[in-house]
Amino acid sequence: MSTAQTPTSVPVFRRVLTWSAVVAAGVAVIGGAVGFVVAGFDGMLSALVGAGMTLLFAAITVVSLLLAAHLDNIFFMAVVLGAWLLKFVLFLGIMLAVKDAAFVHQWTLWGSLVAAVVGTLVVDVVCVVRARIPNTGDVDLTPRGERED
Repeated sequence: MSTAQTPTSVPVFRRVLTWSAVVAAGVAVIGGAVGFVVAGFDGMLSALVGAGMTLLFAAITVVSLLLAAHLDNIFFMAVVLGAWLLKFVLFLGIMLAVKDAAFVHQWTLWGSLVAAVVGTLVVDVVCVVRARIPNTGDVDLTPRGERED
């Protein structure tokens, strides 16, 4: 889509980003507290790493979709695929970097990642279900002869 209009999906993506940040903050606070009780300072740091990774990946997804929403279909798909590949490489890189770090408590990191992923999935579902986007979205249904291109 190369028109100057804002796509109807943009407010949904912004809401997803806002609520994903809230979920990541909740996981950081609750996971940090549980991690501190279970494994001390290392557990708290592990939960913070998990929450930070979740926020990073949710932000990459939403920002790429916000940027791609203004593009034609082929470029939209290229941006989405590029963002997915970036997230894949970043995930592997971060996990390899912290895998054997002295401060990582693996179960706390795993638990915070799982909680944050489930939380962001719930956010995605709730935001999309509550979105009031028409079925036709941004499609212009006026006949070609009557358009004001």
